[in-house]
Amino acid sequence: MATMVYWSRRRELGRLQEELRKKHGIDSTLIQEYRFAHLANKIIPRDLAQSAVRLPITARSTNTSEISCWKGSDHPTSRLGRSRVISSSAGYRAYAEVKATAFRAKFQETYTGPLCENTSRLFLAGSGDAKFKLVYSQSPDFSDGNSLKLVDWSPDGMHLLMERDSWKYESEGDYTDLVLFSLSSGEVTAPDLSKILEGRFGKDCGSENSVIGFTPEGNVVVLVTPLEDSSYNEGATSCVKQKTTVSSGCEACIGRYRSGVTQRFQSAALRAIS
Repeated sequence: MATMVYWSRRRELGRLQEELRKKHGIDSTLIQEYRFAHLANKIIPRDLAQSAVRLPITARSTNTSEISCWKGSDHPTSRLGRSRVISSSAGYRAYAEVKATAFRAKFQETYTGPLCENTSRLFLAGSGDAKFKLVYSQSPDFSDGNSLKLVDWSPDGMHLLMERDSWKYESEGDYTDLVLFSLSSGEVTAPDLSKILEGRFGKDCGSENSVIGFTPEGNVVVLVTPLEDSSYNEGATSCVKQKTTVSSGCEACIGRYRSGVTQRFQSAALRAIS
């Protein structure tokens, strides 16, 4: 029975080939040539398998927080955020720039590289400078998703406080902490905010963090609020019950911010004193 079916299909295929040859001039030789050409087009050279094109910037804004290639779109586009210039009491000026670069793969079948990468940069100018200079850069090596937002100058005008966001593209959740740029040293320091929060609330405790600014005494204020969705933070539970700013010491309170409690940062690492 199987032999009869086989020969029946062979005869049917033969009739089809003969019809193609008569009507369209297509024979088995042409079919084979097309097949080989099609396969050749599908063979991707090894050196091109991971190649991608950087897409040009098509969107700009003055907001530098959480700049993403996918914001408001299902297709990645390159975006640039550039903050307004803020001036210090010492005569210095600064602005931040965050660039989200989108990539378009040449071969979707083999490409496993990034589709979006962020670079955040800080520019500074002195009172007598006509041009701004790059003083700090945060590359995708830190985190492929990252951003910087200028928050405040210290009362003496010598320390710049910034809010930093970091996240991984194609994953859920992000983390907000702070960084300080010192004009005297030209360096950026990042106090370990997670350790400070751990000392107050315990381990594996998630929160939403916002950097508020400096107090007149030169202390840093960070607002901590409950998590809206703990599933975005690898299962970390929200231990914060109300809007509260916390630090490694929390010995004294310095007033209230909105509906939450504001407490002074006593940690030496968080004090912006030249």
